[in-house]
Parts: sequence; C-alpha cells; structure tokens
Amino acid sequence: MRVLVISSCTGEKAVHRADQLTLDDFRQGSARVAERERALADLLTPAETLYTGLQHQRLMAGVRELRERARDIRLDLHILSAGYGLVPADRRLAPYEATFSDMGKPALRAWADQLEVPAAVRGVLAEPYDFGLVLLGNEYLEACRLGDDIRLGGPTLLICGANMAKTLPRLPRLRLLALSNAEAKRFSCALIGLKGELAARILRRLADGPALAKRLFDPARSPLDLLADGAPAKAVRGKARPNPKVDQVITLPESWHNKPHRARLRYFIPEWDDLVDPDYDFATDTHAGGSGDWSNEVYAHQMYPEPNYDGLLVSKVVAEKSRKKKERINALGVHRFLRVPREFPVMGDCGAFGYIAEDEPPYSTDEILDYYTRLDFDYGVSIDHLIVTSTEAQKQHRYQLTIHNAETFLREHQARGLPWTPIGAVRADFVQDKVIRLAFSDGTGGYYDLAPLIGRGTEMVKFLEDETFFRRFFLELGALCWPNGFELSGSGIQRRLREQGRLRSIDRIACTRKTLMKRQRFDRLTSLFGPISVQRLA
Repeated sequence: MRVLVISSCTGEKAVHRADQLTLDDFRQGSARVAERERALADLLTPAETLYTGLQHQRLMAGVRELRERARDIRLDLHILSAGYGLVPADRRLAPYEATFSDMGKPALRAWADQLEVPAAVRGVLAEPYDFGLVLLGNEYLEACRLGDDIRLGGPTLLICGANMAKTLPRLPRLRLLALSNAEAKRFSCALIGLKGELAARILRRLADGPALAKRLFDPARSPLDLLADGAPAKAVRGKARPNPKVDQVITLPESWHNKPHRARLRYFIPEWDDLVDPDYDFATDTHAGGSGDWSNEVYAHQMYPEPNYDGLLVSKVVAEKSRKKKERINALGVHRFLRVPREFPVMGDCGAFGYIAEDEPPYSTDEILDYYTRLDFDYGVSIDHLIVTSTEAQKQHRYQLTIHNAETFLREHQARGLPWTPIGAVRADFVQDKVIRLAFSDGTGGYYDLAPLIGRGTEMVKFLEDETFFRRFFLELGALCWPNGFELSGSGIQRRLREQGRLRSIDRIACTRKTLMKRQRFDRLTSLFGPISVQRLA
C-alpha cells in the first residue's frame, strides 16, 4: 500500500541562524541558493525534521507511528515550502524565512509559478497511490492553483478551511474535508494544528489495516465521525502548581526608555489577566503548572526583550474580580503584581463597563483616591459612568455625574498633595458641519469650528473635508484626534476658545453625544508632558 501526504511548511523551525536564507535569496535563483547552502552546510536539515509548527508536530507523530507499526506501507511525504517549492521529506534544507501568507494574490501566484509549484503538485498527485492526504492552508492551496485539470493517482482526502473548500474543484476520487472552529472544539485542538491532528489519527488507524481508507470515502459517512471514534479523553486540569521562574520583575533596557514616539503618544494596554504558560506543551495540550494561575504564567512584557507598550492600565473591577487576585494585588502593589519596575507607568481606572447597568457607580471619590495611592499607581482616572443606547434615558444624569466626579477628583487630589497624576473624564460631540462641542474637566466648554483650519488644504487636514471621516474624531489623553494621525492639542483648543470669547461654564454647554472618553486635564497634561496622548484599548 502506498500513502501520499502533502503538507505545508511552518514558520517555526528547529534550526535558526541570523544569516539564514530569505525570500530575496530564493528570488535570485538556484545558484544563489546553492551558494548560501554551502555556507550553511553544517545546518542543512531534512525537511521533515526542520519544521516545528503545531500542524507539522501532530502530523509527524502519526507518520512515525505508521512507519514503526506498518513497515509494509510505503509513506511518501512531501512538504510545500514558500522558499524551496514542493520538496520530499528527506530533502536537506538550509534554515530560511519565507512564507506565502504575507503575499497578495498576484504576487503569490507569480512566485508559486517561479517555484514551479503548480506543475510539481500535479506531477506528485498524478503518480499512482492507494490513499492520499493533502493538508494545506488557504495561501498554499492558492499557490497550487488546483483546477479541473488535476488528475489524481488515487483516492485523495483534502483537508482545508471551510471557506477555501467552497472554491476548490469537485474531482473524481477527491473528497474535501472542511474545518472550522466547531471542529477545533470537537477535537480539542487549535485550528492551526487541526489538519495535522486529523492526519495523525488517519495514519495511526491505517497502521491497524487499510480498511479506514475505503470508509473515509463512503458518502454515507462523515470522515469526522470516523476520526472522532476513540478520541482521547480531554485532559483533566490539576491544581495549579507555582513556578518560581515566572515571578521575576523585568528590567527595562535603554532602548525602551528612548522611544521617540512618546513625545506625542503613549500607548497603555489594559491588564485583563492575559498571561500564558511559557512551558505549555501544545502537542499534548498540557499546562506545565497543572492549571493556569498568576503564580505559573507570564505577561507579554516578560516574553520579549522589552515591553511593546508604554504602560499598563488596570481597572478596579478587573483587579478585584476574584478574592485571590484582590488580596494579591493589594499586598504587592500594582508594579510588583505586574512584574514591572517602579519606573514603568501604570494607570488605574474604575472599569465603567463593569457597572454600566447600575444607576450609580459603586465607588466614592475618597475610596478611589485611597485605592490609587495605596497601590502606588502613576496615573488615576476619576469615576465615570458610561452612556450607551441602553442607558439613553439616564444620559444627562450620567454626564453630569461624570463631570462632577472629575471636578471633585481633581480638587481633592490637589488638596491632599497625592504623588500620582490625576486624569478627569470628559467628552467631545459632533454638532454640525465642521463644529465640535468640547467639555473640559475644569468645568469649561465650547463650540470649536475647524472650517478655517480645513480651508488651508494641507496634507493632514484635507481628509477632514469628508464629513464621514470628520465624524470619526476621538479623544485621547490630551488631544482631539482622527484616524489618519492628525491631532490637535486640547490646551491649544481651550486657549483659542478663551481668546475668541467662546469658552463657557460647563453648565451652559448642552452635551448630547453618547460616548464618554477619558482625557487628562489639559493644562496639567501639557505642562507635564507637552502635546502627548494615551490610548486605551477596551
């Protein structure tokens, strides 16, 4: 019996080198590749052992078992590489970095043709075999250009994504097996590795005898039902075991401190218990610590040479969602809890989405001031109350409550001389044409007309001529912004309104927009940092 398997390469590889081959090397032709391979001769690795991605790991587990248990079955494995093209499993490859996944369709097809992928795939599939498996993702199937001209040398099961399956030809001897998140859940396997998992189950069953090959093509039966039979029981999560290696405060390198973008923008990412087990076994779906817990998992900023953000945002409702977490963060303080040094900025807010259905926020200003001080935050946001469609009837009440809380918050912070920076919650509303109504946290507001500025026709403001784009403004801490990167300093707008005699007490400004944003008091923010802003991702 001859079994044919065509699978794809993976980005994860067992061998890495700083001077590994790149797509540019492959594009220079076979002579260049051969020259680079000679320079990396000691690192040449058989294709079947080079790749370490989840799909390949699971597939190879089945390949090894079939080879060991059924030596009379000839298994021919081919791997489709975005650098080398279609190669047999024993072909020795140099470490490289190339993928079809980040190419547009025209470029992908042109490069696949240069690698002779369509012809190579057709040639392999045309040879006689007793059972065939094709395990390719969307871009790799696109590279193959499968069409009605394909001639199959035997019954073939092609496993792919559900959407791609709709575009593939219906051929004699071909059965498509479409996968989606539902199948990933059914087989307790991440979708990225599911093709490899199903292939491994097929190969293990073929080692018991060839009967499965025929049953998989029975139109009255679902291949998935056949493969689900005898599925291993889902692993039972054990009690969390601490891992002392993960509880380490990071060190901030000089390169992180010198990021030039902070002159204008600071990016804070919310803390939502997004931790991972650094020793997780994806092949067996096993957590190294039994089950996930702060004591055996790491944050993203612990996994990279430096944090990919400028600060962290911790919402009170998230910090106190469990008794265990509340006790831990109160005992350690926010910086130690997040495993960041004291100089790494941490912002706190109340987490208004957590109490959006309540008539009143569950906190008092005194409580929040004490909370930010005790846990040693760098920034603290006043208590706000969100206005959404479901709370439209309370719009004015919630708005006035938010402004009152911001005023009290800023006043009490100053009176107490607290060591962290306060942030008041304010808003901006579209009125008509190019006019925006702004409310500032010092109790003032006004109507700001951008028509004169837009009339200048500069590169950054010409997009604002379109009303749909104009309405997409948003407030970041310290600035009025648009998606193309254009922003106006809040303190500058407030100053111009004052000079024009159009700055009024907040009681005289009718605000009706449904979205409340968080923004630091303009005068304090500008004096401390200049025209910067901080974005919160919810």
